[in-house]
Amino acid sequence: MTSSFLTIKTLNCPWNFSKQYGASLKSSKFRLRFNSRCKSGGQQDAGMQKRALQAAIHSAALRFVESHRSEPLFHDPYAGCFVELELYKGVSLNIQNVSTSYLNNYCLATRFIDDKLLGNVNIHSSIRQVVLLTDGMDTRPFRLKWPPLTMLFDISFEPVFEIASKKLKEVGVKTSRNSIFRHIPPEASDMQEKLKGMGYRGDRPSTWAIQGFHPMTSDRFEEIIYQISCLAMKDSQVVGEIPLTIINTDSGAEDLARKWIEKVFRRNGFLVDFISYEDVARDVGQHLVNVEGGELRSVLFVAQQQRLSDDQEWPLLHFCYCILRPDFFFVCVCVCEGKCLTSWSWFHSLDKGA
Repeated sequence: MTSSFLTIKTLNCPWNFSKQYGASLKSSKFRLRFNSRCKSGGQQDAGMQKRALQAAIHSAALRFVESHRSEPLFHDPYAGCFVELELYKGVSLNIQNVSTSYLNNYCLATRFIDDKLLGNVNIHSSIRQVVLLTDGMDTRPFRLKWPPLTMLFDISFEPVFEIASKKLKEVGVKTSRNSIFRHIPPEASDMQEKLKGMGYRGDRPSTWAIQGFHPMTSDRFEEIIYQISCLAMKDSQVVGEIPLTIINTDSGAEDLARKWIEKVFRRNGFLVDFISYEDVARDVGQHLVNVEGGELRSVLFVAQQQRLSDDQEWPLLHFCYCILRPDFFFVCVCVCEGKCLTSWSWFHSLDKGA
């Protein structure tokens, strides 16, 4: 009896041979890994929900205070509705501790991300897909002026998003009639399918932003960047702010953290540049005073996709066939634009006793 096994190793290949040939490729391999982690952490404890809500309200308070400075970096007319503390049992926040006398990194990052997102969609008329990975209380879909027919996708922690949505509805906040807004919970095991089911197209340009996403761990960060690499069309941009707390490094190990983050991006096909908060402050004509005392707790980045998305690769596939040779070797040939997308290896075993 003769048995043959084909293993296909690929860097960025969308089609799935796993059911027929036992090959685990990019999309299917990620889906299995992502599903198992979602299931293991599917039951969110009250502590996680409280921490996520606390962080989101604190960020909203920073935006609220920034909006009332004499020379604000941005104006968020909706942040104040999240800071009514009596709405949130067990969540405390002393707004008086949020100073209005200095710029903080979070607000600088918010201004920087706002400018990048609006710049992308206004300069490039083909970009009408905006994906936001947020803390659930992000108001960009409502406070920024998006071009007509812009599709906005918010990926955020479901319990926080539900509280924020309820409050926004109470005060009459709505998205523009010219744009479409959709929410996708990151807890869903089929997040990629849900995103596409709501209208996202991986063969069309998009721009992405990450700020305040919860929970953010090193493993979760790697999964997110891997997933974006599957979904984002070539040359799409990802901009955001990443907390250094996701990496278990010693105090002040900013360089080590940057190298790790850069490695994750490069491994998934992105070129990444890190932006200093001082440069952002200088660009907006203001001076950053470090009164937060401490060390830099986050890094600001801009990354550009260098690979094809999964949806882009499908039209390029000219043909793929599998031949069973007389000596029971499987030969698989995949040709795309005259180039072989995959490298393959085979293992042939012969049961001499058959």
